[in-house]
Amino acid sequence: MIVSLRKFLRRLRRDTSGLGVIELAFVAPILMLLMTGGLELANYIMAKMKVTRVATMMADLTAQSPVGVLEGQISDLFLAANMVTDPLNILENGRVYITAVRGGGSYVGNTILWQRCDGKRTDFVSEIGSSNNKNVVLPRNITLETDAITVVAQASMAYKPLLFDALFPENTEITQVAVYMPRALSFGVITADETTPKSNCGTNVTQYNDKGYPV
Repeated sequence: MIVSLRKFLRRLRRDTSGLGVIELAFVAPILMLLMTGGLELANYIMAKMKVTRVATMMADLTAQSPVGVLEGQISDLFLAANMVTDPLNILENGRVYITAVRGGGSYVGNTILWQRCDGKRTDFVSEIGSSNNKNVVLPRNITLETDAITVVAQASMAYKPLLFDALFPENTEITQVAVYMPRALSFGVITADETTPKSNCGTNVTQYNDKGYPV
């Protein structure tokens, strides 16, 4: 009986037929984690590229207008932003801003001429401000010459994890800002048309003279 048991144990030690299954059981969770993590990271990078494209496109197309901009053009740009981010839907899950900023000299600094925004995530605020349009700080601390005008577009969107939130918590904010110089000073005013204006985002626009006094 003891001899038979010893022979059985020796055969069991030499038997490697199930070794591959055991190794796979140990390795499979690690492989799945690497695969899903890589997929999540790629999806996040794609979302960030889309948001960057929205900010760049909106600033560029707005600044290209040689004779200023219409309310209808602004509305079309917001619709285009949603198409660019499809299926992520930036107007549903984020906020987009277009702002015209003018250099006001040493007394008032950069000032907001007008601002339009769209998107349901009102908690994603404009990085250059909305309620106070005096001494506006532009990205990279850009300082405009007196009466020079620039276009600032900001795209912000909440990133929703594709599979799990271990790498990126739900509602991680992705924000990109683009600055472009327009071709015409007439861009400082939005021309009204039959289109209902988008929200001015609460911007309290006040014009100042070269001495820093409201006009």
